[in-house]
Amino acid sequence: MNVVDLTGEYFDAFSNRDLASLKNMFEDDIMLRDWELSTCGKNETIEAIDKIFKSVDSICILPKLILSDILQTLTISEIEIVVDNSDKLLVVDVIEYSSDSKIKSIRAYKR
Repeated sequence: MNVVDLTGEYFDAFSNRDLASLKNMFEDDIMLRDWELSTCGKNETIEAIDKIFKSVDSICILPKLILSDILQTLTISEIEIVVDNSDKLLVVDVIEYSSDSKIKSIRAYKR
């Protein structure tokens, strides 16, 4: 499977609040960084995402554009995050993949 498809699956799992699927997609030493938090390790990252889920009634990621590098190790995505069916955030996600197609880092930048 190519990294564009994997990134789409990640956005779907996040939108569905599917922590089990997210955990399976992550490397053990995954790094997550956005404008509010920074985590290192699968458990810490899952805990941070779960906190996000618990802080909102609904969350949905709508990908506008997903691009990959030629080596299939990285995607850059322009996404719209809709929170509680009203608040919209425009975000750019940079997701890096390991050789076994697991997510090893996510860097998110709010526009």
